[in-house]
Amino acid sequence: MKKTSIAIFVCLLAAISVSAQIGVIGGFQSFRADNWEKFYVENEPGAIYPIYGYNLGIDYWFRLKKRRIEFTPELSFGSFEGKLGTNTVSHKTFGFYFFTNIYPFDLTSDCDCPVWSKDGNFFTKGFFVQLAPGFSFFKNQSKNTTAIDEFDSTSYSFGGSVGAGLDLGISDFLTITPLGRYYFFPSAHWDNALHAPNSDANIHQFFAGLKLSFRWNQGNKFRR
Repeated sequence: MKKTSIAIFVCLLAAISVSAQIGVIGGFQSFRADNWEKFYVENEPGAIYPIYGYNLGIDYWFRLKKRRIEFTPELSFGSFEGKLGTNTVSHKTFGFYFFTNIYPFDLTSDCDCPVWSKDGNFFTKGFFVQLAPGFSFFKNQSKNTTAIDEFDSTSYSFGGSVGAGLDLGISDFLTITPLGRYYFFPSAHWDNALHAPNSDANIHQFFAGLKLSFRWNQGNKFRR
């Protein structure tokens, strides 16, 4: 595990050193799967969903030349855990998304740099809406401490995300972006003894967090 973590860190550093702009994303995220709720609600009072956790990601930036439409394909990892009585449910997600960011108030601009580097209102320069098709693997686990039962399963689903953000340029090297997103994955399944075989659920997730964008070629210029 330690060797794997070191290898991933080295790969990220290598990617940052050769890329025009890399973004690191982190924040809180919810996880709701109504169909998977039924077993727990029937057997114990209360509700186990939605459950909460965190989501981390890394993306790469590029854009159209003559329109303020930008693209940030992203790899992400999320972890969520909820408890109800003697039951503990956890989900881990591994996702890929192809985000398209549209700046509706600055669509005809050629701005490809942090918003403080251009004249104009920071909101009109920095506000964007985004949407993305996506694909996610789910590692699901359910434990019952009384019966000492444990059920693991992996599944996947195609889905997507919509959201909005606001770029706040700290310097030509660093931009901070508050983000809000909604994710949806239809018909994700989880096979285990607590649910009917191939029990499907629509997964809903809300995310709130920050993105740090590093413009590495600008950083090299400053160091010179």
